[in-house]
Order: sequence, then C-alpha cells, then structure tokens
Amino acid sequence: MIDLIPMDAGNVVGIRIAGKIEKDDMEKITGAIDEKLKSYDRLRIYVELESFGGLSFEALIEDLKLGFSHIREFEKKAVVSDKTWVARLADWGGKLIPSLEVKHFSFEEKAEAKDWVRS
Repeated sequence: MIDLIPMDAGNVVGIRIAGKIEKDDMEKITGAIDEKLKSYDRLRIYVELESFGGLSFEALIEDLKLGFSHIREFEKKAVVSDKTWVARLADWGGKLIPSLEVKHFSFEEKAEAKDWVRS
C-alpha cells in the first residue's frame, strides 16, 4: 500500500510504502507526479519505506512505465528505511541513473532526509 505524504516543497512528491504495492498504488503516484510536472520541470522524491510486501506484476509494469517516461524529470530521491538492503539498492540507483541523486536515511534521520531532498 502506498500513501502520499504532503510535503512543504511543491516540487517534492512524498510517498509512504507499507506492505504490498498494487497497480492502483502506482496509478496514485503517477497521478501525483503528472500533476506536479504541470508546474515544475524537475521533481524530487521522498520515500518512507516502512515495510515491503512485494510488488504485483501489474504494479511492476506501471512502475517501469513511470520510470522510463519520466527518467530525466527526477533529480533527487531521499529514501528513509531501516533495511540494509534498501540502503544498498538506493546506492545502486544513484549509480545506474547518473542524473538522479539518491541518498538513504534511517528513520531517526527523517527530518534530515526531508531537508536534503528540498535543498
């Protein structure tokens, strides 16, 4: 399940993940991103990963479509999680997409993560 998190900065999309991600969750994110892209050329993403119960096949397809269609429109991504594998994945994401700066934070560093993604 995905919930959108209100953010102070207009060019930041806030996302909270808890459990399994379904197609309608990805459609919610796509809608929020498309709406913000009407006002901003580049966006920043803030993600709190509380738990991850997988990704349905339909959600995976939506995620890939979103990523490929907007890859140049994302400039920063803050990922908040206490999972070691998420920290490693965030590091790889930043290396695979040179135009995207990705940084991992623990839950204790949430305020720092929000400050970083806004700056």
